[in-house]
Amino acid sequence: MMNYRTLIIAGMGSIGSSLVQLGEHVLDDFDRVVGIDLHPERSAGAPGPVSFIQGDIRDPVFLTETLHRVPSPAIFLNICNGADNVKIRRIVAMFDAAYIDSCCSALDTGGRPENLFSNLMPYTHTRVAGRRPQWLCWGINPGMVEIIARKLMMDFQEPDAFFDVEIYEHDRLEAKLNDSAVGVGWSPEDLIDEVMVSPSFQIMDGRPTEGTGKGAEKVLAVWQGRPVPSRLVGHEDIWNLGRIPEVKNARFIYALHPGAMKILEGDLDGARRRLKVPGRHVPVAGLEQVAVQVISKKSRRQKALLWAVDHAAVWEEHGVNAVQYQTGKCLLLAIKLLQRTRYGKLPVNCCASSLPITGPDWQHIEIAMEELGIHWENADALGLHSAPPALAPSTP
Repeated sequence: MMNYRTLIIAGMGSIGSSLVQLGEHVLDDFDRVVGIDLHPERSAGAPGPVSFIQGDIRDPVFLTETLHRVPSPAIFLNICNGADNVKIRRIVAMFDAAYIDSCCSALDTGGRPENLFSNLMPYTHTRVAGRRPQWLCWGINPGMVEIIARKLMMDFQEPDAFFDVEIYEHDRLEAKLNDSAVGVGWSPEDLIDEVMVSPSFQIMDGRPTEGTGKGAEKVLAVWQGRPVPSRLVGHEDIWNLGRIPEVKNARFIYALHPGAMKILEGDLDGARRRLKVPGRHVPVAGLEQVAVQVISKKSRRQKALLWAVDHAAVWEEHGVNAVQYQTGKCLLLAIKLLQRTRYGKLPVNCCASSLPITGPDWQHIEIAMEELGIHWENADALGLHSAPPALAPSTP
């Protein structure tokens, strides 16, 4: 069963081009694949079966004309940064087209930047009626980690239980770059906003709780007894998980390579100058680890799953870093589910935390993950936890 004829990839930057590199078998399901970007030089990121269109999806005339021109039904994947996704969704909903995005929507505040998740996320979840599904905030985190958290909660088999959900990420990407630049796996501008500008955000006792200062709070995560300097960051997946009634507390603990963490301790201009995503021909090394841990408040038992990807291995095989690999694979999962399952005909506005999942759906998700090489492993032995720096244990 194929639900769609056309796939539109809006945004051919590091994630969009990586998705194309990784997605040959998924892209083959479509009669036509279209890549859109404002920058014509990114047409090089649209090889093989992908036709490139230069344009700005924030322009309603361009977006409307493009949707008129492609064979329908279509999937519109929006992986552009800083766009008002709600306005884009409203136009897409006028056509026979499904919609997917990978982050929260920007919010028009008259030129003043908006960095508070408590303001951004309610707007992001604005309901838009249409004949096809609209999937919001999909990728690895947000997105996949929410699916994994739901699976872990289900696996407890504890009726009437409530849970704490903790997301941990430790990205040790290294690359030899010119001058004093330090490599990171994804958009430096978004990373800087997340760590240095937006305050910490978490779910506490079932309520969204946001810091009042500038930048994310410092914490020490503990991985297998080893303290790792980290940040308690605001993230879409934490807001989304907080909408699940059984989730009482949720937080995201994020750490990078020490060189990148040191730059994030400095000033904004310096971070913008020095943090860079290594180009496709620059070798990368290090391990990217994303873990989801769920703790039952009823039994105090905990379960954790980990997806670890080696930067060097995926760079050598696919020409992408591990962050691009994980995000690209998870977006391909969403596309695959919309194309091949009942989800493609289910006209819902949802995120991964609110996606309706029945018993057979879990089987479809697990089969698609296996086909895409998305492998989560038991991580109970990692003993993941976090503490303020002053309370962290000494290194063994």
